[in-house]
Amino acid sequence: MASVEIAHTFHLGTKYSEALGAKFQGKPLDMCCFGIGVSRLLPATIDLLSVSDKALRLPRAISPFDAMIIVKKVSFQGGVEKKSREMSLKIA
Repeated sequence: MASVEIAHTFHLGTKYSEALGAKFQGKPLDMCCFGIGVSRLLPATIDLLSVSDKALRLPRAISPFDAMIIVKKVSFQGGVEKKSREMSLKIA
């Protein structure tokens, strides 16, 4: 089973302990918290679900499109737009 760490440790410093008056031996507590790193979710999802370098797979719940065609300009010299339209009509 594959797994990816998506959690973060967030260093809060003394911002909240000073505001709340939380001190230890007269000094404000140095605080941190733990949670899901939102910036890590998308890369982790892509890494786990995309089985090759040629396919980008996302769950429907977070995918902006049902399908997307990405054509390299050098692939179809002079006919990139035409070829893209042809391919999109085939999967529509």
